[in-house]
Amino acid sequence: MTICIDPKPQAVENTSHYLKKAIEAIDKELGDGFAKEHPELIAAFVQSAALDGIRAALSEVADEIGNVAQGAGT
Repeated sequence: MTICIDPKPQAVENTSHYLKKAIEAIDKELGDGFAKEHPELIAAFVQSAALDGIRAALSEVADEIGNVAQGAGT
């Protein structure tokens, strides 16, 4: 069985951005080349950034739900 994942273009762009920023931030904090020597730090950074994006999106959805609920109550 073959599983084919076709990510949305924006997801690919976001991931690429997170990777570049992770390497920059890690190397700035811990020295040039440190990120390349420690890919697990890059993975943790990217995962954290992605989770924060999910949190932000869910917060927007919750706000919208709250706005709809308030509108329905009037």
